[in-house]
Amino acid sequence: MGCAKKSSQLDSYFESEANCGGKKQGACWWSPLFIIDYVVVVVLLGCALGFKFFLNPNHMYVPTVNITTAIVGSDGIPRNIVQTIDIAQDRQFPMVKETLPTMLAGVIFGCVCVLCWVLSQLLLRFLATRKWNVLHDLHNAGLGIAESVALELFFCDALKPFAGRYRPSYLAIAAAASTERDEWEGRVSYPSGHSGTAMATLFFCTLYLLGKTRAYSSKSRFGGGSAGRFGCVVLSLLPTLLGFFVAVTRTRDYKHNFSDINGGIMIGILCSTFAYFNVYPALSDPNCQLPRIRLNPNASQQIPSSSSTEKVNDDASLEEVVVNTDDDVEGQVAMDVKNE
Repeated sequence: MGCAKKSSQLDSYFESEANCGGKKQGACWWSPLFIIDYVVVVVLLGCALGFKFFLNPNHMYVPTVNITTAIVGSDGIPRNIVQTIDIAQDRQFPMVKETLPTMLAGVIFGCVCVLCWVLSQLLLRFLATRKWNVLHDLHNAGLGIAESVALELFFCDALKPFAGRYRPSYLAIAAAASTERDEWEGRVSYPSGHSGTAMATLFFCTLYLLGKTRAYSSKSRFGGGSAGRFGCVVLSLLPTLLGFFVAVTRTRDYKHNFSDINGGIMIGILCSTFAYFNVYPALSDPNCQLPRIRLNPNASQQIPSSSSTEKVNDDASLEEVVVNTDDDVEGQVAMDVKNE
């Protein structure tokens, strides 16, 4: 009897999310607290730009060797010629045309993110037994990617000038440089920014698809078994595979060493993981396909009841309730209340 009353209260509470009438309870997809998240993102991006354009990269020591060559001049007198030769072989590669320039790579990353979101809305949402609010999901996905990229750029652009590692094509870059700023570009090889941004966006897409397919959820359609799960995992890993291909192109273009792209990949994966789980629950959660529901401190005191207003303090139960916003099933709210 107690569970039935609580279910009725939760129905009324989250039905207001569909029409944003739940702002008073804090159940709407937008909350003023999100402003803090966006401010932090902007600050991180601003710091990253400052690191990139205003910090002179560290001058690494370059090993050289002196070679003495004896020659005989036109006057018949032998002379010794001393030549200083750079023996750092990893910075003598030629400059070649980039496979994926920065702007083109950014467009590709953005298109893949949009494609994954559209796929989740057109296919996975209608196959799921528990629907989610589209605006709520779009906002959380976009904010998560923004947080992931901001973190990655902050770390990568801070480490690049501090490390000051020469690019494989540094000598060619330095020879073609017309300004000091152009020469700086030859000394920011570690870590790879392309690799980091690729993983910050595309590995986030992998986690996003794993959550939407509920491949590892404790209440997935696979019933806890492995049959049928592998297809969802492969589909979800395709964005990450593309990210690895993007990273490898940087070695083919002589812009980075393999250790540089490995560092960028590691940073990108860590940043995307932290950002994803900031806005979505764990992949093992029964409702891992649903964005986190953010409530204000007074939400539990303002839950309407069919008979009278009562307080509901079971936040765990609140987190597991979601509105089915489909018009054809209006009034049928999907929920999962814990059995006491």
